[in-house]
Amino acid sequence: MKKGSVPENYGLGDDWSSIAPWLSDVFSQAGQTNNVLRKNGAVQAADAREALIMEVVAAANAYAAECVTVQEAAQITGVNEETVRRSVRRGQVGVVRQSSRGKMRIPRRDLNKLPSARRPRTDGQSYNVEADAQRLVLFRAMNNG
Repeated sequence: MKKGSVPENYGLGDDWSSIAPWLSDVFSQAGQTNNVLRKNGAVQAADAREALIMEVVAAANAYAAECVTVQEAAQITGVNEETVRRSVRRGQVGVVRQSSRGKMRIPRRDLNKLPSARRPRTDGQSYNVEADAQRLVLFRAMNNG
């Protein structure tokens, strides 16, 4: 992979700026490090790092595109199922697919758009979108390599 052949954010979807701004920062820092490596003649190391980064980006974008049911969305975010449905009807949350039985599927990237998605769940735990995304990205990177 040649310098400049990868976008600054490595193709990370725009949705990540609102879901996990830390991820964009990680890739920005990685790009700066790769530039230093190349400047110092470590082209192969920079290329290897970029290949790994591209795999992580693909996993992150795939995770954001995964769909969950209304029930799963409610459980993940700690809101009532009707709150999820209401948000869909108002256009605040997108619906990617509807089954022939009328079941809605919501992309994970939209879960942070729910009105109370950041409120603690009733079981005393709070859902942290960024921490969840970090865990999944690391898990997939380790299991796909």
